[in-house]
Amino acid sequence: MILAIVLAVYFLQEFVVMPWQPRDVQISGFYKEDGNSLDVVFIGASDMYTAFSPALAYENFAFTSYPFAPPRNSDGVWQLQVDEILRTQSPKLIVIEVNGALYTEEDELVTEENLRLFTDHMPVSAHKKELIDRYVREKDRINYYIPYLKYHGNITSLKKAFNTLYERLSFETRGGLYMKGERTHFPADSFENEVWDTAGDEEELDMEPNHEAALRGFLEYCQANVDCPILFIRTPHYITEKEEVTLEFFRRTNRVGSIVSNYGFDFINFDKLHSEIGLNYDEDFYNSEHLNINGQEKFTAYLGKILSEKYGLKDLSHSDTVKAKWERAVKYYHEFIRQGKALNEKETSGSEYEFYEAESRELLKKLEEGMVSGVGAAGSGSGSQAKGKQ
Repeated sequence: MILAIVLAVYFLQEFVVMPWQPRDVQISGFYKEDGNSLDVVFIGASDMYTAFSPALAYENFAFTSYPFAPPRNSDGVWQLQVDEILRTQSPKLIVIEVNGALYTEEDELVTEENLRLFTDHMPVSAHKKELIDRYVREKDRINYYIPYLKYHGNITSLKKAFNTLYERLSFETRGGLYMKGERTHFPADSFENEVWDTAGDEEELDMEPNHEAALRGFLEYCQANVDCPILFIRTPHYITEKEEVTLEFFRRTNRVGSIVSNYGFDFINFDKLHSEIGLNYDEDFYNSEHLNINGQEKFTAYLGKILSEKYGLKDLSHSDTVKAKWERAVKYYHEFIRQGKALNEKETSGSEYEFYEAESRELLKKLEEGMVSGVGAAGSGSGSQAKGKQ
């Protein structure tokens, strides 16, 4: 009887009551990738997973990648992410988007929300216990060890429970995420304010002290414990003087870049390379903080070429099983883009939210049907070497 109760609670916890929003799926998807199959792993926040497409990069450059990057990710949890990456993969490169180091004093380093995104979806391991013991007060740890105690109230209706169960089983059946952690937007925002000339702006704005301490501690940790190369970047943003936060973050990025470089790590601020990337301010941004699908395609081509040529991500070999999964991801990506752009052109109500989810039950059905019929598929997913398009 005790065993039956334990199994029932575990099933309800993992397949019914555990949060299963896109950000949760994104973290779980990382653990579904074949062990030691990822050539590059990205750390960051929404700036990262909306800026770069792993499937498109695989098609053009033949390297595999994944954004281990939940929303509002902070530099306070970068070390635990690096530890998890190296525990489960053997990447040739880790790329860190520095948005998580730019937050203000109102932003905590390690929030319960941030921590739970990882611990709720991490497989059982000694490292998981270590994280919980390190960051959680003793009286609250039981809710992290047994998340059912935290989330049992999520069973508000049989319909909701069934939908969550269906989504979880679908995820398990297909073995992870076809989109490989990418999420994107199709609409383009229009900006009235003049774009700030970032190319020659070297002014530095001080970081919030706790975040600077966390950044320096992380860099020291990497110097002493991480053999894998690490590249720090800032993805493109729309920066204007009138939107103060964008200019503040840009100048704080200058400060982060100086610190990172002083520790001997590579840093690229792509906010100074908009022209080189070929970004169009009327077509390529979803909002001031995120690229849309057009900008994502351009930035993936630009960054992918840098990673391929400068960091040795050429002539890589993968097993037939891994290749087959990534070729399917490429086909899914192209069908996703085809249908998403078509809906956006029609300005279909609700299409933006639906396609943002990328792998909801309804969208999976639509895209898989399109893949089977072969309508509009833009690429075969061969993983061939890039043609250097930008």
